Amino acid sequence: MTVSHETGAQEPKPHRHAVAVVAAAATTTIVAAGVTVTSMRVAAADTDRACSLAVAQSTATMTTARASIVGAGTALVRVRGVVLPNEHRTTRAYADRPGADATPAGRSAMDQPGAAALPARPSGVVLIATVVRDRKALSAARPSTTCGSRDDAAAIDRRTMRTARSTWVLDRACTTLADDFAAFQDEERSRFAEEQPRPRAN
Repeated sequence: MTVSHETGAQEPKPHRHAVAVVAAAATTTIVAAGVTVTSMRVAAADTDRACSLAVAQSTATMTTARASIVGAGTALVRVRGVVLPNEHRTTRAYADRPGADATPAGRSAMDQPGAAALPARPSGVVLIATVVRDRKALSAARPSTTCGSRDDAAAIDRRTMRTARSTWVLDRACTTLADDFAAFQDEERSRFAEEQPRPRAN
């Protein structure tokens, strides 16, 4: 007990248990604050890492997409050509090549048995239009460089997946166009060979 200088009454001394409780509470608060700060730093580091990965993947995917766009432009120019490679013959316009219906197995143009089934084939103008459409769609894609949260990173990942899908669609359309154009040129060579005058018999 202590004596009050104003009233002369004795004041109780602080209880050791109460002091310990206050000290423990203060320690708990400090520890909790430390855990919170650490958790915030970990969360921030995770967000930075997620954003860095998302932006890097977006940039890489756009690099591939741009290459596909350039390749599609080259393919569209190529199919406008009418001169056979290594030859001086002028072909018909590829865009005028008609499509073909599917042919079931066992039939051919001459109704001969044993012929393999053939799938339907789009016309040249349809295949060209498909590449033009897919190229335009992919050209609208843009890389993502701004990211400040895990939600931003997730949104970037979704856009990156759409760009990758559009790139695959364009590449497939270009491959189909190139293959069909090569087949068209082979058909033109065959046509030229058939049109050659046959030597007269003696």
